[in-house]
Amino acid sequence: MMSSLLLLPLLVVASKDSKFGHVLPVDLPSMEDLRVKNLESIVPAFATFEGQMFAGSLPIDHTTANKGDKSSSSSSSNNNNKRTGNLQFWLFVPDHPTVPGTITSWFNGGPGCSSLATGIMFEHGPVTVPLHPAGWCCEDPNEPLTPNPYGWTNATIMMYVEQPIGVGFSEATNGTPPPASEDDVVADFEAFLQNFYKVFSSNNDVKSNLDLTGHKLYLVGESYAGVYIPAIARGIYIRNFEQENNDKDNTNDRLMINLAGVAIGNGKIDGITQGVVVVDYAYWHGLIDGTTRDFLHNTWEACMEGVRVADGNIGGALDGKSSSTNPTNDPALETTPFHPFNVRDECGILDAVLEAAGESTLDNLPGGPNIYEYSTWDPYAAGEISTGTVGAFYNNIEVQRALNVPKHIQGKGWEGCIPESDEMDVRRRLSKSASSRRKLKTNVTKVTQSHRKLFMDNDTPWSTIPYLAQLLDEAKIDVLMYSGDRDIICCTQGTEESLKNMEWSGTREAAPGVPVVDRDNNAWAQAPRSLWVHNGTYPAGYVKTYKNLQLLTIYNAGHMVPCKFEQCNARACSRLPLVTVLH
Repeated sequence: MMSSLLLLPLLVVASKDSKFGHVLPVDLPSMEDLRVKNLESIVPAFATFEGQMFAGSLPIDHTTANKGDKSSSSSSSNNNNKRTGNLQFWLFVPDHPTVPGTITSWFNGGPGCSSLATGIMFEHGPVTVPLHPAGWCCEDPNEPLTPNPYGWTNATIMMYVEQPIGVGFSEATNGTPPPASEDDVVADFEAFLQNFYKVFSSNNDVKSNLDLTGHKLYLVGESYAGVYIPAIARGIYIRNFEQENNDKDNTNDRLMINLAGVAIGNGKIDGITQGVVVVDYAYWHGLIDGTTRDFLHNTWEACMEGVRVADGNIGGALDGKSSSTNPTNDPALETTPFHPFNVRDECGILDAVLEAAGESTLDNLPGGPNIYEYSTWDPYAAGEISTGTVGAFYNNIEVQRALNVPKHIQGKGWEGCIPESDEMDVRRRLSKSASSRRKLKTNVTKVTQSHRKLFMDNDTPWSTIPYLAQLLDEAKIDVLMYSGDRDIICCTQGTEESLKNMEWSGTREAAPGVPVVDRDNNAWAQAPRSLWVHNGTYPAGYVKTYKNLQLLTIYNAGHMVPCKFEQCNARACSRLPLVTVLH
């Protein structure tokens, strides 16, 4: 059963018309200042990486857009039209990359989780915790860091950035608030990139003999990166467009960024579409029964009615102009775990699915089925904020010095996710006792305030589908959407439905031999879907391609595909998505 909302058109107009602030002049370090030194003496496994490593903190100082425009969703420090701070990064430059001339910037989600944590230590860094196949349970919280022969750091220059400001070692300065919307995220990251390219250029440091300004840039990530990446890529495209058209007022002394493509794994791209698909996914995978499924569909429709009443139409909601309210006063939206719609976790439906699937039943595994991989209850203990392997590594003062963490931050404590952002942490805090887990219809406890205090809870836009369409048709860059088939929270079916709704040339053009163009009959919908075969012999999933859009479904993988893809031992992880998308 699919919600009728999936048939509604996207009414957002993706326009190039925009005004941006300017990156402010700042003192920058040299490449040598940022070189990682002696890390292998702290963790010997890092001696296996064949290449150079750089790390440190770069400023994001810039003026904000639309000064005096009350409709702007950007925020600045103390109303002084500036945002200032620093983003921590870690750069791996392999000696012999499989795909030379490329930089891949990796994003984890949350929102508010560090790519230095999951991206490097759980997925495709040169050193990770041991990688286990899908369905594995359970990780030792103190698993050792070991060399990862299938790391993406063998294929391309990999950059991991802790963003937005406030995540990990990254910090705001001068009273700059957390990002209010993707407008802030985009402007902050653009400023970081400008300063990054100024440092890693031949003009900055001849000694290092490294100039990255001409390399192709790929933005790749998972989960809430489905919001970050389309917004940031679109921001880069628009700024490049203005620069190419000599709009000096907006480009100033900006460096052109060679954006070549994006890849998003199990991404949050359209909560209106994806939120309800979770219910059907849970039902067809045996996590909930038909009665619970029907109840959750009815609750979702009540939540969507609230969006319609607040905005007048779904298009207004997708444009991010709604406040999260309950204008219909529906009691279903004032009972735990439900709440009015927000971009971060829709209407609380996922929490209800997990509750019905057994959350809090077992004292040793209270989280229930893993939201990132339904086939295990493993809580990924090695990644716990302070006690696990990853937390112990980044909280080691010697490691912080090796990574050139600013001295005033060293020793203050690092967390892999802002406490109000990590889905697993939020679930633990909102867990109820086993005796109440089945009482979804009768539990009248008010919604906990935790729902309203999540990081970037009222982020906009609510859908990045129009941004993806603009990247495909205007920017004409490659877009890969890939999904592990065991993920609950951003399941592959939700991605497929979202792309089916997308208005772009692929859905406006007729399929061969089909005279009618509609949602089910168009070039993208009718494009052939074929086996994705690894090493020419092993069926590893399915792939669908039309023009510069590719949809890849991967067997036996979860939300974090490189971490749980069973064919890692056959080097498939080093292909995914890099060889698929990099040119």
